[in-house]
Amino acid sequence: MKILIVDDDPDILSILSASLEAFGHQDIDTATSGADALELLETASRPYSLFLLDIQMPIMTGVELCALIRSMPEYHFTPIIMVTAMSGKSHVDAAFAAGATDYITKPFQFEDIKLRISLAERASFQAEQLDRNAVAHAAEDTSHGDLPKLALEDALPINDVDGVLRVHAFENYLAQMGRLEFSRTRLEILTVTNIVDIYERCTSHEFCDQITDIAECISDAMRHHAPMIAYFGGGIFGIAITGRLAGLVEDHSTDIRNQIEEVGLVYRDGTPVLVMFELFEVSKRAFVSPRRQVDFIERITRDLKLAAHTGTG
Repeated sequence: MKILIVDDDPDILSILSASLEAFGHQDIDTATSGADALELLETASRPYSLFLLDIQMPIMTGVELCALIRSMPEYHFTPIIMVTAMSGKSHVDAAFAAGATDYITKPFQFEDIKLRISLAERASFQAEQLDRNAVAHAAEDTSHGDLPKLALEDALPINDVDGVLRVHAFENYLAQMGRLEFSRTRLEILTVTNIVDIYERCTSHEFCDQITDIAECISDAMRHHAPMIAYFGGGIFGIAITGRLAGLVEDHSTDIRNQIEEVGLVYRDGTPVLVMFELFEVSKRAFVSPRRQVDFIERITRDLKLAAHTGTG
């Protein structure tokens, strides 16, 4: 594994490098600025497998660097973990919106970094495999191949939609909110109740397009709340919004329904797509510790994955 660590603090670079070496990683590069990191990216003999980025750096922030790295095709799925002292919600939101996979605040525990790297690697590999399958099916649509259809329960890739995260990044975002502002974070679940009908009507490529269009409608309808969204598969979307003025779930449902009607989703033969859905808020209660908040979030996301695979959304 080839790793790049970027931090303007030489002591942090030394600590992280030594920790990663103790975990068995030997191919490690370091940079003290975004510009130095970009130079290393240009001259690297082979692509990096992992990035650890600080946020608060002069000239180019870690969030800006993250967005630049993520825009490079060869790093579309590479784990990018922010390791930073910046714990405010605005920094967390900006990092995940820029494409971060995970977010670790200083001071950090070395074993926690080891675990988070392992989870990020696994999730990125799975996401890349799903994306390759989707691309293969897109090619099949034009070549009339015979690939097996993508599964209904697959957490299909959604690209270039504001606020949409991959499932693993969404879990990490919720966990970070659990540590920071859980009382102000609302988790809403949108279930497309007729997803089986839409799925059976579509080719795999067209189904990916329909899921992406629905995600874009959710994002546009709720843009004033800057939501973070993830598609879990099986017609199930997770939506996280934070703030005291988040509004009522009923209003969000109306806004999303109006947006879908305004866009006018259609199948390839021109027939309108009927999207029936239910939207509800996941109830929560006061917790005595951030750890219990994070446990609650982990249980909810686990249940969402299970629902996507069993059709019980």
